[in-house]
Amino acid sequence: MDRFVFITNYSSNFEILYTGFKRDDRGFVCLPNPWDEIARKEDNKVEFYRRLLLYAIPDSGEHFHFIVYGRLLEWISVSLPRVLKDTYKHATVVCYFGDLINKHDMDFEVVKKECDYICTFDKGDAKKYDIAFCQEPYSGFDMSYVESVYDICFIGRAKDRLNKIINLFEYFEKNKLKCDFYIFDVPPDELLYPEKICYNTYLDYKDVIRHIKSSKCVLEVMQGEAVSPSTRFAEALIYNKSLLTDCNSKEIKSVPNVFYFDEIEKIEIDELLREYNYTNNYWIDYFSIEKMIDRIIEIEKNKG
Repeated sequence: MDRFVFITNYSSNFEILYTGFKRDDRGFVCLPNPWDEIARKEDNKVEFYRRLLLYAIPDSGEHFHFIVYGRLLEWISVSLPRVLKDTYKHATVVCYFGDLINKHDMDFEVVKKECDYICTFDKGDAKKYDIAFCQEPYSGFDMSYVESVYDICFIGRAKDRLNKIINLFEYFEKNKLKCDFYIFDVPPDELLYPEKICYNTYLDYKDVIRHIKSSKCVLEVMQGEAVSPSTRFAEALIYNKSLLTDCNSKEIKSVPNVFYFDEIEKIEIDELLREYNYTNNYWIDYFSIEKMIDRIIEIEKNKG
């Protein structure tokens, strides 16, 4: 019997995006972060995490397909896949990158040697590193109604796009849109419009969803080298919101409530504020855990 288990560090958004793994015939393991008190006092952290995994997922003789989130290997050890294969009699280890690979502080060639398969959320990285693309799931949605009180929202880290985010904010303000902007990781000397933009204020992912559902339109601004849409794409489609994005990918262009821009001054405001009440069953299936598992099975067969 095959069993698919997702392993990551704790994060409130993973609890929602990957919640479809929380079934008896699957597995969802959130390991403590290395800097958490329970892990910090352990001298042999790899052995500590091995014991935690074995406690959470006993070796039952099944064929385990461990999907390990890439950031976990950076923060714990790139030897974790080998530990899994030494601990479980039948184990296949897939490393899944939910962020750009060059944003991780570890040797990618070592990761390739340690893991059986590697896949990524980004089609650009898939081509660049000759690895498989796998759509990131979004399986724990909350369809309760929330009234839209904002016209547009942006929630995300500044990364390499702060100037563009601020330029967009200024354009929306000029067009009298009611904005809900949360920008993280911004240096103190770069806080523009602090009376209107929330900076460096942590939001639990359930709060992120509440802000998205309270807006008519969601803004997605791509980081430098990314090609595939981010989680904002899934959120907009699941929650029937408009999405304004500078992601120029094929899957974006065929969706009626998704609007691509490459020049800020050419954004058509009226289009963004329309309400879209379409049947989103297609997208619920598209972002399902079942689709992710099917893709991983396909990757394993093609590489086998």
